[in-house]
Amino acid sequence: MNQSSAYILIAAFNESSVIGQVIRDCQKESFTHIIVIDDGSDDTTGEVARRAGAIVITHPLNCGKSAAISTGLQYLQHKVNQDDVVVLMDADGQHLATEIKLLVNPLLSDPQLDVTYGVRTTSADTPLVNRLGRRIGDWISVLYTGRYFADSQCGFRAFRLRAIAGLELGIDRYAIETQMLRHMVVHRLKSLPVSISNIYTEYSRNKHHKQGIMQGLKTLVSLAQ
Repeated sequence: MNQSSAYILIAAFNESSVIGQVIRDCQKESFTHIIVIDDGSDDTTGEVARRAGAIVITHPLNCGKSAAISTGLQYLQHKVNQDDVVVLMDADGQHLATEIKLLVNPLLSDPQLDVTYGVRTTSADTPLVNRLGRRIGDWISVLYTGRYFADSQCGFRAFRLRAIAGLELGIDRYAIETQMLRHMVVHRLKSLPVSISNIYTEYSRNKHHKQGIMQGLKTLVSLAQ
């Protein structure tokens, strides 16, 4: 298996202005197996993604990121080999397609490795609300998993499909990152943190549904239920 055979899974909600470029950037890096879950968008996200060359699965209603990723994983379970590599990345351009290989290559070189996860560097350019939200998310993750993971809420991750067998994503919205970490701890999966760029575009800064302080608190409430 080479790195370009990895499957890119993207949950998207109302991302019509950026999703096409995200897909094209992946294709420029020779990643052509791209699946977009259009999570009930009321714009043309699905149409734009399909025109750009992605496989598009559509939710009729907005169900949240966890549900969208769950749909994508169920699709892949019936389509690909259990040892194939799946990459999760955001639809808004915060994750660089040029860095996908940083997550994929360690999995290809180490058969015992199950998961790689991105860790963003914090810099002066990181908005205060995101820095605080990141710390709250890390604290929540420790409470829920019993283990510290740097940048626990970063959604840029790669794993062998078999590694997430049995992963339960029953909580909707944005608890998926913490749920995955708990799954890694419970099943003693071998994981590797990977340093990635800290990207905040004007578009992503203005998105109201990104992981910030309030979203971190909502995640805590969801996980406690």
